[in-house]
Amino acid sequence: MKAFIALFTLFSITSVFAGTIEPYAVPDKPILKGYDQYSPYLRKAAELQAKSSQCKKVTYVDISGNRSKPGSPVFYVTCENGSGQSYNTWYTLEQLDAKAVASAPKPFANRAVRVSECQKRLVKELKRPDTVNYGNITETEHANGNVTVFIQFSARSEINLPVAKKVRCLVTTTGTYELSILD
Repeated sequence: MKAFIALFTLFSITSVFAGTIEPYAVPDKPILKGYDQYSPYLRKAAELQAKSSQCKKVTYVDISGNRSKPGSPVFYVTCENGSGQSYNTWYTLEQLDAKAVASAPKPFANRAVRVSECQKRLVKELKRPDTVNYGNITETEHANGNVTVFIQFSARSEINLPVAKKVRCLVTTTGTYELSILD
């Protein structure tokens, strides 16, 4: 009975503090040509990221074609958090060798700054910016660190008719703003 309790306790602690690695998550070799010598690092990256408290499940790992340079690969690991949202983290060889666990990217700025910037960008898009009135403002924070700001607003059209709409403003972790006015 003691052995069962010890095994159960070990299993419980492991499943709470360590993510799992999906069987298909780690390819035998990188998809990117010319990087086969770094194949052992794929498993290392997956195992390291699975230790992150944010990562409940590693779903894929490979070498980034955008961030890597010859002789200097950058590995990306796709994880699911506890809510089932996916996000990527990146590792250099140095980070993998140092066993430095990466965390999910943090949102850009604070809520007040994000909302203010989205409102400024919205005003630039309106025909009659002097007539804008803001309503409900909500935010959704995504696992990859991006934040979507939704702003309900009303304004007057070019022919002075009232128009009520909603704007979706995606704020990336690097501070890029993508604005879409919704009907």
